[in-house]
Amino acid sequence: MKFYCIIIPLVIIIFLGVATEYCKSQPGLSAELKANVYRIVSMEDSLIFEGTGMMLSQGSNYFLITNRHVISDQNGIVRDSVFIFLNNKTSNFDVISGPQRRRVLLEKGDTLWYYLPSLMSLDLALIGIGPSNVDFRGIDSVFSLKTDIIPDIGRIRAYLDSTTILTAIGYPGKDQILSVRTPEYLWGYFEGFDDIFIKSNIPILHGNSGSPLIARYLGQYRFVGIIFMRYNSAYAIPANYIYTCFDEYFRMISKK
Repeated sequence: MKFYCIIIPLVIIIFLGVATEYCKSQPGLSAELKANVYRIVSMEDSLIFEGTGMMLSQGSNYFLITNRHVISDQNGIVRDSVFIFLNNKTSNFDVISGPQRRRVLLEKGDTLWYYLPSLMSLDLALIGIGPSNVDFRGIDSVFSLKTDIIPDIGRIRAYLDSTTILTAIGYPGKDQILSVRTPEYLWGYFEGFDDIFIKSNIPILHGNSGSPLIARYLGQYRFVGIIFMRYNSAYAIPANYIYTCFDEYFRMISKK
């Protein structure tokens, strides 16, 4: 795939007064870290639905990880397509989402570009990204995080055992206006595991769905999960389930 710059970034969250200042003051929340967090938008009738996704890459292959409900309609059926807003890094080391957006085909005829886990309680979706389903242009930059940052469950527990603060970066759909946006930050406290899910008290909003969850470990930010709403509270699917759920896909592309 020719068109893309690759960078290593990641995270998720939203404005909360002093919480925002806290996040901005933390070392490591750089443009390089944030640029792979993408705003996902779909439209149904006159309604706008927003979510967040994280761009990953393995070799020359790109894909977007998000929640299944972010790419589904109100009846739970996966849409034919969604839009992603391209990220731009500014001269003051921030990230701006938009105004450029590109349509991402999810299915056309018998061809599917998305993958769902067999365990439906895991609200995940993996979207293949490439010239066959996205009309990228020569000037587009697509930033991604390499899949080797996906930790196993042992490392996730080690990261969480050593921290109390968790951070999320995403695009809460507060204004429902398709305009230029900056990623917003949320942070909160790790409260433990509920079944297989990570529980925190991060006050997420609609639009944060699919945001990556970050823990600070030994001075660095580590990817630990994908945010979703459960029982009206903020939960995250542990990041190791990306491999668990989509192992067949990863093995398939590794042979190309």
